[in-house]
Amino acid sequence: MEATKHYAIKLGTLYIKYPIFVAASDVVYADDLITRRSIEGSIFQLFGSIIDWQSKKQAIVTILTTKAKLLALLHISAWLL
Repeated sequence: MEATKHYAIKLGTLYIKYPIFVAASDVVYADDLITRRSIEGSIFQLFGSIIDWQSKKQAIVTILTTKAKLLALLHISAWLL
């Protein structure tokens, strides 16, 4: 333990050329041919480095691409709260 206590993870660079925090999501509409559920994915970045991501099937079947994307945005915004 003593040998690694001074190690750290460095995010980004000295000059900030990225937004400090970024959250993004996208949807593949009705990709599952059997259940017709969409697959959503989201990514979180801090200083240009990925700190978290997720991908999962949506729990409900949506009939429009727009509704599937809004549902993914709802999930990502709930994670931020």
